[in-house]
Amino acid sequence: MNDENILKSMDGTLELYGEIAIEEETDFVGNSFFDKNYFGTRILVLAPCAGDEINIAGNVIANFSNAKAEIFIAYSTEIKNKSEIFHALKILGVKSDKIIFLNSDNLKAELKNLLLELQANIIFCTEFDGT
Repeated sequence: MNDENILKSMDGTLELYGEIAIEEETDFVGNSFFDKNYFGTRILVLAPCAGDEINIAGNVIANFSNAKAEIFIAYSTEIKNKSEIFHALKILGVKSDKIIFLNSDNLKAELKNLLLELQANIIFCTEFDGT
């Protein structure tokens, strides 16, 4: 890089301009968190109702899925139209066998068993308000 491609701004920072700036500014685009492989990492998203999984961690689900993590989604309320959930989560990269519907009649015991069985490395959740 030569000095012709550097402009000193009023606050003292250096800014690149010209053809070299475009090349240098676009050499690396990424996110260090999701640039690594998460194969073998278990992610659990606890969602009280359908749609909550998207509100809690929609973008994170897709990013971890792309990074090869194993994603589980568990719902705590009865859901009538499960096909919409399967379709939406398939788009985000969640396999249908990783979608769990807990029995709200014995939620505490089922949740405890799920946590012990999965041994998730990362858990995303919101408060369970009893609905």
